[in-house]
Amino acid sequence: MELKRKETPIVSVIIPVYNVECYVERCVQSVCSQTVENIQIILVDDCSEDKSAKRCEELMKKDSRIGFYQQERNKGVSAARNRGILAAKGKYILFVDADDQIDNDMIETLLFIMEDGQQVDLAICGYYIDNRPQLNKCSIRKKMSRLEAAKEIAGFKGSLVKGYAVNKLFKREMILENKVWFDENTFICEDLLFCLQYVSCSQVISYDPIPKYHYITNEGSAMHGRVNVKRMSVLETYSKILKAGHQYEDVILDELLRVSYWNHYVSLLKDIVRTPGRKQIEFGDRIYPNIKHIIKPFLKSKFTTLKRKILISGLLVVYPIWRILPG
Repeated sequence: MELKRKETPIVSVIIPVYNVECYVERCVQSVCSQTVENIQIILVDDCSEDKSAKRCEELMKKDSRIGFYQQERNKGVSAARNRGILAAKGKYILFVDADDQIDNDMIETLLFIMEDGQQVDLAICGYYIDNRPQLNKCSIRKKMSRLEAAKEIAGFKGSLVKGYAVNKLFKREMILENKVWFDENTFICEDLLFCLQYVSCSQVISYDPIPKYHYITNEGSAMHGRVNVKRMSVLETYSKILKAGHQYEDVILDELLRVSYWNHYVSLLKDIVRTPGRKQIEFGDRIYPNIKHIIKPFLKSKFTTLKRKILISGLLVVYPIWRILPG
């Protein structure tokens, strides 16, 4: 596809790239095949250790809409996305992860949502997880205020809007004017922090639950497996998320975010007791006192599921025993 260089793209698609040589071509092809052709595709390689950069260079040669940028050192997905924002020329910005893909009419759908009648600041569509459409009985097309959207992003009443950056179309001008950047010191839940900050600057948010984004789960991601320093950093990130939520001045949103924060403590300790090792004990010893501190409000909250109540109660008993077991 040849795009006239004088034509300003309507949408800039930002794709951070890191060690995805087996997936990036599939992802980029899904973007290149969009029914809306007037787009800019920005690939930002975060110092990949495989052949991802080479794949990006090959893809750039095939389509003049693709621009390729390389970070001088590995900085993480937040820095890569910020680099993409600086390079963007489009009126709107869409983020896509390099190991995912999108339906060929996703951009067309989001533009229709964004430009349908009343002025909209953020357009959101539905998504698949491993080819399974994420829908529930509450999945209806609707317009929301900033507070309603913030609650849904936080998971109110089982909402599937979520805090992902990838199923949303943002206004580039709003990002720049309000200085809403991805926090480059966060490596987990950076999407949620960004979305809450962006929505706080918005007036109208529009959501269509029809799935258009294909999220592919990756067991090697930062949120899965053995607990390490990177995974532990989610606790610090959530202190920033709670602060971002406070600006909405809503008790329900505050409690939703607190319960989500506490759930990360529970998930971390659950994975710690699954994995032997001195380092895991060190992490566990940092988390366990907080589990004891939060258990009463966690059990009392109406936003805590029965499954999580059972889990935290079990961990409170199991961890001290696990800690002294050999191996």
